Amino acid sequence: MRESTAGSPARPSQNSASVPQTRQADRGWHRPERPLLKRRSHPQEITAASYVSDLPEEEEERVEIVIRFGTVFRSMGVILLTAVVVATLLTWWTPNEFLPQKSADQLAIAHATQARQQLATHIPERTIGIVSGHRGIYPSTGQLDPGAVCPDGLTEQQINENVAIKVKSLLEREDYQVDLLDEFDERLRSYHALAVVSIHADSCDYINDLATGFKIAGFAYSTVPDADARLVACLTDRYAAATGLPLHPSITDDMTNYHNFQELAPDTPGVVIEIGFLHLDRILLTERADAVAYGIADGILCFLRNELPAGESTETLLETTATPVP
Repeated sequence: MRESTAGSPARPSQNSASVPQTRQADRGWHRPERPLLKRRSHPQEITAASYVSDLPEEEEERVEIVIRFGTVFRSMGVILLTAVVVATLLTWWTPNEFLPQKSADQLAIAHATQARQQLATHIPERTIGIVSGHRGIYPSTGQLDPGAVCPDGLTEQQINENVAIKVKSLLEREDYQVDLLDEFDERLRSYHALAVVSIHADSCDYINDLATGFKIAGFAYSTVPDADARLVACLTDRYAAATGLPLHPSITDDMTNYHNFQELAPDTPGVVIEIGFLHLDRILLTERADAVAYGIADGILCFLRNELPAGESTETLLETTATPVP
């Protein structure tokens, strides 16, 4: 740095005689000996390398600081933009391995809830609901409910689910959309479908030699009793033909007031079927499950195709199977 007295600008050297002394003093810096250039309208666009070397040391340091700050600001801008893009991509696509298990579970529940809400607001034209009795969590206990249990460990839930899966497959071959539902499935709330059939089996205990056969019932307070009556009649006819089992007369209040009936949409017909007794009808339910499933699927198709059992009429069905609404 050039020496100068306090309060006075540094004196230029004698080698700068080609530049007026007054301008040197006013500017405080030495212009190199070269033709004067036309003054630019935007001096900030001149690159730093073209003149920094000609400035006094104080000015050089000031310019270098400005340049360094500009570089820092540009770098920060690039980093911020990159962060925004990455955050956006992660919002659109969030793999479960990036989330804690609890957060992943909550996200899955939210997605499932949204899907159920969308399903509830849509009335499918070719959808059938098949409830696999006792499948899923029992709400009051938070535990699995096996239903009736045999001494060797065979459960009603196992029988029901095996048959329900086979029924689903048979109906899908006929180009129907089939929902396999749990006993307390949340999708059943205001559920719309062409029909809903809930599959159950009866006790594994020996009661007497008459404890054999199947039972079918509709909702005692149905708002579509004629549709329920036709569904009951079709299932009764086709199931008996497919399995050879007799219709057992003991219809209980648990069947006619089955809790799932109260959740369905008012215009959705629904029935519950007890496909046989786990004790006397065990061979049929375990070794001829295909025949059991076929009888249920054929009965549902009879209903959907407006077919009537042999020798039956609509008036007869309504008189014998429909329960009037109080």
